[in-house]
Amino acid sequence: MRVAFKTPAYFHQYIALQNETSEAFLSCAVAEWTRWNKASARHWLVQVGRHLLRKLVAQYSAGKSMGAVKRTFAEIRYYLGKTDNTPCDPTDLLWMFSLAVLLRLPHSQIQPFIQLARTQHPNHYLLHYLLARFDPTHPLPPLPTTKDPHQNLALATQQRKHFAQRRIKNYLDKQWYAAHANFSWHESHTSAHYNYFGYWSFESAAITIVLKLDDSAYRDNPYYPKDLVDYARRKQKPRAAKKIDQPKKN
Repeated sequence: MRVAFKTPAYFHQYIALQNETSEAFLSCAVAEWTRWNKASARHWLVQVGRHLLRKLVAQYSAGKSMGAVKRTFAEIRYYLGKTDNTPCDPTDLLWMFSLAVLLRLPHSQIQPFIQLARTQHPNHYLLHYLLARFDPTHPLPPLPTTKDPHQNLALATQQRKHFAQRRIKNYLDKQWYAAHANFSWHESHTSAHYNYFGYWSFESAAITIVLKLDDSAYRDNPYYPKDLVDYARRKQKPRAAKKIDQPKKN
């Protein structure tokens, strides 16, 4: 378990419910597709992807392996890859790009999300900043100047490491949760229903990896997915060179 709010039994049931919901929505998509109502079918596929993303977050919260998280990521990629630019929530996309960075996934694994980000959210700075980690030629939009829940994190990408670390710590300690007060999952841990799947600032972790920051000042923040950061760092390290035995001299 990576969270303290709920029990393993809660997450077991939550994940089962997300599986049931995504399967039901997939059946709706198939039914619409057979009627040649492709726009409606794609809408249902977006909903399938959304519920699978909440399943993925719940898997991480429940302490599941990175292998399980990666398998669910692949499911989301498969279904969203068939939506043909149907509107997709920008926060969901930001989580997907952040997770792709943290799971060390190749460019091929995020191709559907790249098209969605470029066409639907061309001015979302953090989204495109993370996209550029997979495509260095990708142009960045201007930094956000209006009130934006990710503004301070976006500014961290333009600062020296010491200042970026301080800004991310402040963002996690004082801003991240409050900035998401209008989101449906805010305060969901207090609900008697199966609404809570975890509170994680995946984007803070992804920026930490991209900028190669020292996270010692904020790695114990409850919203910081440090196990994903540790996983990304392990995957970044090159393998030790294989020792080659030298021929014996006669």
